[in-house]
Amino acid sequence: MAKHKMKRVGISMDMTAMVDVAFLLLTFFMLTTQFRQPEVVPIELPSSHAEVKLPTSNIMMISVSKTGEVYIGADGANDTDVPGANGDVRIQPSDLKDVLVQLRSANTRLRSVIKADAGAPYGTIEDVMTALKDARITRFSLITSLEG
Repeated sequence: MAKHKMKRVGISMDMTAMVDVAFLLLTFFMLTTQFRQPEVVPIELPSSHAEVKLPTSNIMMISVSKTGEVYIGADGANDTDVPGANGDVRIQPSDLKDVLVQLRSANTRLRSVIKADAGAPYGTIEDVMTALKDARITRFSLITSLEG
């Protein structure tokens, strides 16, 4: 006698509700996420040929505007009493050394980055570099835009 195989019964599930929830979550995150932090002052970067990637965390960014104003902000600073630990703050170039020392003592892994406008006065950028040197920060990066 031959054995009869039982027919498999397919299971069907209605996936409409799950697809609706997935698209709802997708649109929610697309509409509420800030992909880029808003800049305090718009900066037009100088161009260069270097193609070194900027680290994504533990950054101490010193921004110099076209008019020579200096802003400082640190990502990853643990001490919230230090200026610039919670976002970009305008600072006088004469006070920059003290703030740099405080930020580095709050987080020793901070990497220093200078983001200066192409039309910024060179004297201000030189003051920033001197403050970095006086704070014993010998390694820093300059942010530029890549030439096409």
